[in-house]
Amino acid sequence: NLKVSNSPTNGYFLSAQSGNTGGLTWAEPSGGAMVLLQSVSVTSTVSVVNFNSVFSSTYTNYFFVFWNVKNGINNVPFHLRFRDTSNGTLSASVYDWVHTGGNTSGTQVNNSGADNSSIQLGRNISNGGPTAGKSAFTGIIYAPRVTSYSGTDNRPTINWQGAYARGDILHTLQGSAVFDNGTQVGGIQVYGDNGGGPSTYTDRFEGKIYGIVDS
Repeated sequence: NLKVSNSPTNGYFLSAQSGNTGGLTWAEPSGGAMVLLQSVSVTSTVSVVNFNSVFSSTYTNYFFVFWNVKNGINNVPFHLRFRDTSNGTLSASVYDWVHTGGNTSGTQVNNSGADNSSIQLGRNISNGGPTAGKSAFTGIIYAPRVTSYSGTDNRPTINWQGAYARGDILHTLQGSAVFDNGTQVGGIQVYGDNGGGPSTYTDRFEGKIYGIVDS
């Protein structure tokens, strides 16, 4: 039987330690390492994709990667909203976002929103074109380790990159957004929609969120 010198802790890895019982110890990852916290795979139509209870006091920054993304209807945006610690969706008009990029036609594309009910990760995503309905987004979410956010605290923020087809030609973008509210965040929700809430559904999605070890 495998012998380990200590009890496991979520997010720790098994490390070889010759001086310990059995030569193995559960150890905390060093600074800069990433620990997989949650993975979601969607292969049939859903209204939303949720990552629940993913933010905790263990990490301040989180890395996400979404790929193979296809909205249920062609040429609608792909959105992100935060969820609270009870898995309730935070849909008030408290999101500010902006992204800028370009396409293979050489056109610069800028989009933004203030006091919106969600963040647009990508705008008017085509289900055809060079990405063949497989859009991709990667980025960093900063979620402070506090139970509420006063006026002097940093709000949860997100910085990301995206690649997708729009008008059946390749678009790329870089974006930033802030959740300008005092509610503690516990997770996120993503979905395709052309209005204020999920209605056009998500047909396909793969995603992972990692915690970034501070030190």
